[in-house]
Amino acid sequence: MAAWVPCICTNDVPKTSWTVANDLPRYQASYLAMLKDLRDTDPAARATIDAVNDLVSGGALYKALKEIRKLTKREEGLRAA
Repeated sequence: MAAWVPCICTNDVPKTSWTVANDLPRYQASYLAMLKDLRDTDPAARATIDAVNDLVSGGALYKALKEIRKLTKREEGLRAA
């Protein structure tokens, strides 16, 4: 008869859920500096930058990314001109 060998299952491993909200102090200073740089660099995009900031502050990160795409497209248009 074969010896019994315990099964090591990954389901027993505790899962941690990391979010930016759990680590805010680590990123807050660089995030705020980036916002200031964006506002200073492109004052015409201030409304979009503020909308992104509001979404990030509210935890709506996917919606914030969609707004950031507007900035990216605008920048690509400026580079092409």
